[in-house]
Amino acid sequence: MHHRVKEFRAMLVPRLSAVCAGVRGALASYRRHTLPGRPAVSVPFDADGKFAYPVPTHALDSGAHPLSLEGMDLAGNIGTVQRSVQIDRPFAISGHAPADGVTDVGVTSRPRIQFSTAVDPGSVTAASFYASAGGAVLPGTVLVSSDARTAWLYVTGAMPGNSKVEITLEGDLIRSTDDRVLDADGDGTPGGTLRFGFTTVSTVALSGTTLAGRVLDVGPDLLALTPDDVAPGDDGVLGTDDDVFLLPVAGVPVYLMGREQDVVMTDADGPFNFEAVPAGDIKLVIDGPSVTGATTFPQVILDVPLERAAANDLGNIHMPRMALDSSTLWCSRAISPSPTAGISRCATVSRSTEPP
Repeated sequence: MHHRVKEFRAMLVPRLSAVCAGVRGALASYRRHTLPGRPAVSVPFDADGKFAYPVPTHALDSGAHPLSLEGMDLAGNIGTVQRSVQIDRPFAISGHAPADGVTDVGVTSRPRIQFSTAVDPGSVTAASFYASAGGAVLPGTVLVSSDARTAWLYVTGAMPGNSKVEITLEGDLIRSTDDRVLDADGDGTPGGTLRFGFTTVSTVALSGTTLAGRVLDVGPDLLALTPDDVAPGDDGVLGTDDDVFLLPVAGVPVYLMGREQDVVMTDADGPFNFEAVPAGDIKLVIDGPSVTGATTFPQVILDVPLERAAANDLGNIHMPRMALDSSTLWCSRAISPSPTAGISRCATVSRSTEPP
């Protein structure tokens, strides 16, 4: 059995075409390995042994990548051929957030840039990726993802509320890992500048817009809603409104990013309440390290949408326990206000330096 496979250059969604010759009517299977470390994928073929199959290349950087093809006939004989996939991907911007011209953006939002291929993290700095408002640059730092395809801008503190903010990306200063200059403005030529803008929400606390919740300990087994942290109430049934939560976290500071001056403390049973808060997307900080006692908690940051002129209730928030070297943890998914008081919500967190 032998194969005839042509080398090809991968563009948007390339298709791999081939034929197994000499085994017409006796081909048992034909498989392809897209990349080293990826599983083999079965490929359908016709009666003549021909097939055409799309090769996913969206996650590949520019350059040559090995492709291994394997076929087996009914007798169990295996033939293998090695080919090269050449990716010619321009170094450009594949997306950004927030979108240009949007309004009601949270003041603690992290502007994000997505690159078509891996960026040199050392070239994405506060000098090449920055925000400005009212003609002044807002101080901040840049964080690049582990795969070097995404960068976030962390404005120090928070962006000004009720303001037009402009994001600037200087293409001439940013390079890929293979030392190509970024085409920031998308004109097909390396270099240029990308600018996009948005308007932030007001950070003024609104009368009639409130926020409440209750902070609880997950308990020694590190799992929420288990017998070490919750017991049934008078009805003897768990999961009802009269459940008794055994481990409230008292004395933990809670505040909103951008309104750090307005701090409330949980009381003996763990609840907190803000009489007036801004509307829109906010980040709620539960400052676990400030709690004194034998149990140590992390600082948890929850992404929460707040409704205007409404009583926003987060219900129960279960805090994970941490070792003494704990650090800030980001909530791995947004926590939305609970429509029903008493519904438990676990603060699902991950040890990560990347924002949600």
